[in-house]
Amino acid sequence: MPRLTTVLNLCELPRRLLNQRLFNHRTARTMLLLIIPALLLAGCPGDASNAPGGTPVVLPAQDSAAGQDPVVNAVLPTPTLAMTMTIGGFAVEPAAVQYILAQVTVNIRQGPGTEYPVLGQVAAGMIASVTGVNPEGTWWQVICPDDSVGDCWVSADPALTAAAGAPGAPDAPQGALPIHETGDATVESIETRTLESLPVQVEAVLRGYLPDGCATITDVQQVREGTTFRIRMTTRRSPGRACPQVITPFEQVVRLEIAGLPAGAYQVAVNDLWTSFELAGAVSDRPIYPVIETTVTHVMARSDLSIFTGPGSQFPRLGYVAAGMTAAVTGSSPDGQWWRVICPDNSVGDCWVSADQALTQMITPTAAPLTATVTAP
Repeated sequence: MPRLTTVLNLCELPRRLLNQRLFNHRTARTMLLLIIPALLLAGCPGDASNAPGGTPVVLPAQDSAAGQDPVVNAVLPTPTLAMTMTIGGFAVEPAAVQYILAQVTVNIRQGPGTEYPVLGQVAAGMIASVTGVNPEGTWWQVICPDDSVGDCWVSADPALTAAAGAPGAPDAPQGALPIHETGDATVESIETRTLESLPVQVEAVLRGYLPDGCATITDVQQVREGTTFRIRMTTRRSPGRACPQVITPFEQVVRLEIAGLPAGAYQVAVNDLWTSFELAGAVSDRPIYPVIETTVTHVMARSDLSIFTGPGSQFPRLGYVAAGMTAAVTGSSPDGQWWRVICPDNSVGDCWVSADQALTQMITPTAAPLTATVTAP
């Protein structure tokens, strides 16, 4: 019986301290924190509010870092509360980040593992919205390609994805690995300019430098996901040449594929640089490129020759003309640098090949030419 009395007195002590309003006093606060393990060992109820006449024990927050008691912290660590939900049959916990940046092109899967089907992809340099993370922290739950919240998962491997800021943020995401998608070309600045034409055109102007006189830019591509255009460049260094060790500046103009886009704000990104532009109104989905008549009827590809949707290598690639094959010409660009040719589906439209004599040869066949265009996979 004496032991029972002791237990009841210990269990009553926190309530008395609180009732006497001593919990703001440092000594009383320390005593309260130190005796909690003893109360649990003595058999006190874990929830004082459930006991008859009990009062919930509320531990006061520390006033500042300088006021923390190291003894108290060592005895009673701050608990961590994990809220785990089950969505679509998978355990999901709240994530500490809202967006992730794809370091490389990563798959979106139907579940948190590589054994689940692929639903889509997040292209390298693109940002995905995070809705949760699996308990192991190895897979992000993200917004699905159809903008729904469901069973869409992306690997949380730091080599593949990293925490990021909101899409369109001008600064590189904190903690993300540097993005470099321009070969040997170093881009120092990027800006956009809107051409008052019909239809309206928007160009991205990239300025930077190449490491020496042997490096050249051979291809420029653009990938759009949502409202973000990402620009990538391919460079080539000529082997066997004596390269002048002089930094070579460059300016690359990329005409953005905005046909069919609605009015709104858009971003352009290259490596870790960002800029933005706005469309005041919807853009016609029918691009208009000037075409002049030419006496050339056919051209032969000296090597595999890419077909682009516009008169420039910055436009999307439709396919190619195999080396030794010919293509029927329907016009020329005003500067004579590009031939408009019959499209891979045998239609007359915006299909263009380079007029560089190192790539194409003008011919006038006496018989029906053998034409072959192969759509890229």
